[in-house]
Amino acid sequence: MEYKEPLEDTQQTLTEHLDAALDSATDETAVFHLRQARQMAADLPTLVAEKSDEETD
Repeated sequence: MEYKEPLEDTQQTLTEHLDAALDSATDETAVFHLRQARQMAADLPTLVAEKSDEETD
């Protein structure tokens, strides 16, 4: 049986890991990319909903 984590739980876990990485990052390039990833994590439900809408059209 395949376990699928709810989107909200996945988003929260991803955000927590990115926040922890941002707290310890010292390289400016790494910080930039981690912030970009953090924004994508925040937008994850919207991105998934848009993709789902595209597939049903």
